[in-house]
Amino acid sequence: MDKSVEWHVIANAISGVWPQIAPVFRAEHFQDADCRMLAEAIKRVDSEQDEVTPVTVGKAAGYDISEMIAIAKNASMRKQTLKNVEFLAENYRKRVIETTVKELHEVIKGSPLTAKELLVRAQQTMIEALEDAGGLETKSMGDVTENYFEYRLKVENGELPETIPFSMPNLTYKTGGLEQGNLVVLAARPSMGKTALALNEIYSWTKKGYRGMFVSLEQQEIPIARRLVARIGRIDSHKLRGKLGTDEKAQEGAALSEMRELPLSLVDKRGLDVDQILSLARLEKHKHPGLQFVAVDHLTEIGIHGDNTHKEITKIVKKLRDLAGELGIWVLLLCQLNRGVEGRDNKRPAMSDLRESGSIEEHADVVLMLYRHGYYHPGFGSVPEMDRITELAVKKNREGEMGGALITMFDMPHMRFYEATHEHKSIYQEAIRGARRKDTKS
Repeated sequence: MDKSVEWHVIANAISGVWPQIAPVFRAEHFQDADCRMLAEAIKRVDSEQDEVTPVTVGKAAGYDISEMIAIAKNASMRKQTLKNVEFLAENYRKRVIETTVKELHEVIKGSPLTAKELLVRAQQTMIEALEDAGGLETKSMGDVTENYFEYRLKVENGELPETIPFSMPNLTYKTGGLEQGNLVVLAARPSMGKTALALNEIYSWTKKGYRGMFVSLEQQEIPIARRLVARIGRIDSHKLRGKLGTDEKAQEGAALSEMRELPLSLVDKRGLDVDQILSLARLEKHKHPGLQFVAVDHLTEIGIHGDNTHKEITKIVKKLRDLAGELGIWVLLLCQLNRGVEGRDNKRPAMSDLRESGSIEEHADVVLMLYRHGYYHPGFGSVPEMDRITELAVKKNREGEMGGALITMFDMPHMRFYEATHEHKSIYQEAIRGARRKDTKS
């Protein structure tokens, strides 16, 4: 314990520096009993909206005025005060960590929990302890302006991307791209291509050097690898279940060589709950500080505790969005829409189809939804490719456009999504208009 630093802060606080250090000043940061008592008195004076002076603080602490004047005479190096307050706060956080570790040690003794469960609990306890130790802070508009200026400078100098692009330029244009802290929800009914589109974007991001982690709660490593090999090597995914010809083996080998180098980690354990996913993401960020995204497939496969599914899913979505902010990453969350879609004549999904899944609409920054008309009406178009056309709609976007679906082509054999050609768009739109006219007449 460095008493001189604590007394320096107290002396300067009662000598005119208080307004500059008030937002980060906490009495519990002080170890010396006398300093802590005076710090508590300073906080009481401030809470009563009185000026912090030797007289007011002395009265609140029960100190003689002559003692307070003597303390105030030691005020010096005022510009150093804020740094000293932050120094005390950092030391306090270290003490909290030390205490928490000791408490966890006692919990571990004889605990029936598994090692992984204990790890999740330890991480959560430590994070909660540090959040509590950090206190509440406000940021002045001066601080915000400086931070924004630094951010813009990094963007202009190429140190940060303007935004993170999707694989399809028009989707990037429509959404404005992605930023750190974003939660992106990709929702659809089964068989629309959610996982294929997610892997399409993951491949695009990792090819550009963005490191990520893919949490697959449904499919395990071999099916995931098969999808990626089909996507990278342009090999029919069905053929990858059996023996390949000479040319296809060469394509597979090249795809595997490329896949090996992708900056991507895979988690394929089923039944994980959200806290285990958070724990894995934090560990991955610790191992790879350059981690920039986490993708989770999918929401309803995340383990929940308790009978109130609506409430639990709401917590899951909020925790994943908070994780994006905490780690400075973006999170892609896949979500299955409710069965109500199937009972409608118009099966294009709407935001209302998310309501049973908690507050997804509230917490997501971007919500994307897939619809493939050919799934419900095979052979509806004049050319076979029409059955593969998939509408990709931006249903929510905090900082960009909404409305109007992007017309994409789902190359199912190769697990690839790309923007449809102008010709295919025109044929598709005419076929849809014709189907609507037919429905209207009938």
